[in-house]
Amino acid sequence: MTETTPAPKSRLAAAMDRLPDAQRDKVAQIAKDVKDRQAAPSMRLDLQDDVLNITFDNDSAEIATLLQMGEIGTRDKEFHAGLIGQIACLGAHGRKVDSANSNFVLAVVRAVQPRDELEALLATQMGAIHAATMMMARKLNHVNTIPQQDSAERALNKLARTYA
Repeated sequence: MTETTPAPKSRLAAAMDRLPDAQRDKVAQIAKDVKDRQAAPSMRLDLQDDVLNITFDNDSAEIATLLQMGEIGTRDKEFHAGLIGQIACLGAHGRKVDSANSNFVLAVVRAVQPRDELEALLATQMGAIHAATMMMARKLNHVNTIPQQDSAERALNKLARTYA
């Protein structure tokens, strides 16, 4: 009879084993809650004839809207429409649209779990400023001239201060 060697534990499993029982149970519960929580459908952006169309990864726009309203802490459909429109415009660059950038900002809002419209606005600003900060950091890493470097550095500094 041959003995089988147990598979090596993952780094996460090994770290969990080192936690006291109470903390291990709490971490396991948080992981379960995150796994069980379904996010609202993502936005799909499409630019046609200078009109930005917003649809959702869901068969029902009504269900997608209600799920998003719950996640951004509002019961006001007009607030939801306005905020989603603003977030969608973050992903529009001239004649190009970037659904991933808009969905990232929306994910930031979801992560904050706003309780009302004011918190949703602040969370949206946090996501937008973060996205702009990362864009300027990328630009700073790819400058060709000193004036480009100075401009990107000033913008990055201002954005980072605003975020803080």
